[in-house]
Amino acid sequence: MGTLTIGDVAEQAGVNIETLRYYERRGIVPPPRTNANYRLYPGDTVQLVRFVKRAQDLGFYAKRDQGTPGVPGRQQRHVRGRSPAGPGEDCRH
Repeated sequence: MGTLTIGDVAEQAGVNIETLRYYERRGIVPPPRTNANYRLYPGDTVQLVRFVKRAQDLGFYAKRDQGTPGVPGRQQRHVRGRSPAGPGEDCRH
């Protein structure tokens, strides 16, 4: 797959460059840097960004300190989302 620039990842994942910078600050996407301080991402970053964006679109979010769900080699992240209760149901105990 090779390496991709931040613009390549953003375009292929369908997100804005600022979204990638935000994910980097949150620790969701690793901040790979060259000696010249350019971001060069591994090719699988596109899949990761699509996954995270889709999860956000569905109402999930990831806490910074616990990793990314389902991504081998990365710390696991606690993911919270919408209540499994149906409309009008209260899932609090």
